[in-house]
Amino acid sequence: ISLRKKYYGASTISLGELEAWCQRNSLIPDDDDKPWVLKYQTEYEDEINKDDDNKNKFRFFVTTRRLLFNASISYKVHVDAIYKLIWQEFPCFIIGTTDMIRQFHPFGFAVCSNEKQNDFEFIFSYLRAGNMR
Repeated sequence: ISLRKKYYGASTISLGELEAWCQRNSLIPDDDDKPWVLKYQTEYEDEINKDDDNKNKFRFFVTTRRLLFNASISYKVHVDAIYKLIWQEFPCFIIGTTDMIRQFHPFGFAVCSNEKQNDFEFIFSYLRAGNMR
């Protein structure tokens, strides 16, 4: 067993471990700048779904209370999958807006196992729902 694995654990994470991490971090913190999981969703191979592939799927969205406030006063939303920023070999989606002088202001990030319409609907619907919390 390597020293790194001994101190930091395995370099990969299972779907069950990801779901447990999301559950632990889904409570809204008192600190406006502490990150938390706004929403997450996991689907296992044996669950019925409407997508065409039968693989495990996951989606989660991480933000802060202050970033959600910025989202509540914005009129435009930008989402981009960043392939230079990956997590467990999946691209990170950066969500944010731009202002009048073309500066980008992030709302948070999401990681999804796919890049299909359902994944983008997940991001947009829970961004709106998060602003209502």
